Amino acid sequence: MRKILLSVVIATFSVLLIACNDNSADEMSNSNEEDGKKQKEPISLDWSTGAQGGVWYGAGGGFSTIIKEYNDNIDIKALPGGTIQNIAMTDNGETELTWNMSYFANLGLQGEDPFDEKFDNIRAVGNGFGDSTFHFVIDANHEYEDLEDIFEKGDIKIALTPPSQSDDFIFQEMMDHYDTSYDEMEENGVSFFQGDYTEQAEQFKNGNVDAIFALSGLPGSSITDASIDRELKILEFPDDLIEFLEERTFEERIIPADTYEQAANGDEDIKTVTASNLLLANKDLPDEVVYDMLQALNEDTDQLESVHAAMEYYDIDKATDNLGDVELHPGAVEFYKEEGVLE
Repeated sequence: MRKILLSVVIATFSVLLIACNDNSADEMSNSNEEDGKKQKEPISLDWSTGAQGGVWYGAGGGFSTIIKEYNDNIDIKALPGGTIQNIAMTDNGETELTWNMSYFANLGLQGEDPFDEKFDNIRAVGNGFGDSTFHFVIDANHEYEDLEDIFEKGDIKIALTPPSQSDDFIFQEMMDHYDTSYDEMEENGVSFFQGDYTEQAEQFKNGNVDAIFALSGLPGSSITDASIDRELKILEFPDDLIEFLEERTFEERIIPADTYEQAANGDEDIKTVTASNLLLANKDLPDEVVYDMLQALNEDTDQLESVHAAMEYYDIDKATDNLGDVELHPGAVEFYKEEGVLE
């Protein structure tokens, strides 16, 4: 009789133990689902950004921190880069992530100038993570009042980023509009300093250059820095140049008054052009990583603005707009469908 009772007790205890284990497993599973994190194993990634001192470089580092805080398994290192080389680096897997612009990404897909081959391993993660506004600033005491003077009269020293970066390529587009080139401008007395944004600001403050052409979020830290020790003015983009650039997918933008309070014309609205910041990934980046990245960045979009003021323009409902022929990464498709951005 005792053996029978003991067997009943053991059997009952075993059932209870199995039930408890099942409940614990269910709770753990539910916990994993509730936290929304899909990437369960550590992964290290490289993110090619932009020139040091620019919005792409700073935003890459800031976004990496936000993503790391959301999911400690995703460790991202932001690297300096440039628009043209970024496409190739992410296409061949040298970096898994990159900042870019839809205009250049589509040129890369087609293998059109400035690219000499097609890059079809890039996928979009999201568009509109802030934007890069075109700045053309000049010494406030310089005789030139208009942007046309710089391209048509010459005899000025200009700072911009090195070759193969977006600023340089867009500057060449502007030269095309004014029917000139680097060689012709140099023959006309123009000299160029090509360095990163921090170096540009230093060259301007030291009097080694008279003007800066730079793409940056608002406000641009390098432009603000350049205005500290030397008064500058911001040149407005003329309507015909704006229309020319709009045909190349860029958009008109106003630099609001008081964005650069120390500028000679800082109390005025300045008409210019801008380009949305597009985040790209290699197509082989795991879907769960891309999903978690977007989950982290969209969990509290106010935190994006703390990375850079330009992020105030971010709108998840427009994150899949203006991609052209660039496909969305599958991890991004899943996320945007869950958020109702895509059907």
